[in-house]
Amino acid sequence: MLASLLLGSLLVQTPSSLPPIGLALNVKESAREEDFLDSAREQIRFGLTASTVSYSWNELEPTPGAFDLKKADDSIGIAKFVGGDAYVTIKVLDTTNKILPEDLKGQALNSPEVKERFATLLRNLLSRFNNKVKAISLGNEVDVYLTAHPEEVPAYLDFLAAGRAVLKESAPDMKCGVTTTFEGLQQNRPLIEKLQNGSDVVFMTYYATKPDFSPQPLTEVPKNFSTMLIFAGSRKLALQEIGLPASETLSSSEDIQAKFVTTVFDLLRKHKNQIEMAAYFIQVDFNRDLLDVYAKYYGSDDPRFRAFLGTLGLRKADGTPRKAHAEFKKQLQQG
Repeated sequence: MLASLLLGSLLVQTPSSLPPIGLALNVKESAREEDFLDSAREQIRFGLTASTVSYSWNELEPTPGAFDLKKADDSIGIAKFVGGDAYVTIKVLDTTNKILPEDLKGQALNSPEVKERFATLLRNLLSRFNNKVKAISLGNEVDVYLTAHPEEVPAYLDFLAAGRAVLKESAPDMKCGVTTTFEGLQQNRPLIEKLQNGSDVVFMTYYATKPDFSPQPLTEVPKNFSTMLIFAGSRKLALQEIGLPASETLSSSEDIQAKFVTTVFDLLRKHKNQIEMAAYFIQVDFNRDLLDVYAKYYGSDDPRFRAFLGTLGLRKADGTPRKAHAEFKKQLQQG
């Protein structure tokens, strides 16, 4: 039934001049089931060829040794249906937070019990992923957390190496990495080098903003891409998140955001063979309630941070398309 509803429109395949392209799927405020279907239909019409999916460890293992993988099954199924290859992030470290099952909180990440429990989780996930997932990242924007907690770097590196070993043993064809930020590459390159050492693919998030969340000049975007690609070297770069806010509070605008989309697509074409995939963030702005949740989660109620997080969408929270929406669609159609 879902398939027939979603496939009500002509499917368009992303032309081969682009690497795999994704768009973080979400829905407008006060969404109903039909609104979710509308978002999914739009992704199909775009002809996306990549999807990003993320889970927190504690939601996959809500009680010790007992896994709830229905969300993983459902989200991978949807991701594959609307966007080709799936790229999964398991959030053990997630930007400003460390996320472990309740009974493991307080333990070091490289404790034998933590590593063994995570290994068991990975094996259970891999048994269900089969050929549905292209690559896995073992942490999201981990450099942010580790910069604030440098004493935990050795433990996380040990934990990361153990997770990679499990993947190589259980799914040798699966690419493995860890997600770091472009800001981290600029500000703390030695840490990023340690974290990315041994990765099959270099996962990064990229927002073309200054420390105050206002947009960088768009002339900086090609330089930033060059920095990331040179760092990746012989490995491919997976751009897990790409975005720019449209808020006038941040001296941005819909025009600047749309021009950013154009600039990014030009660079994706130019460097296609060096890029594993690129996912734009996001389809629809977060609504006010979600912004309250994220402000608490990230530990920041700075109005400029809220303006950044609340205007990243190709559509506004009520579903109204921004200029970047039309530009994103146009760029995909051009290939």
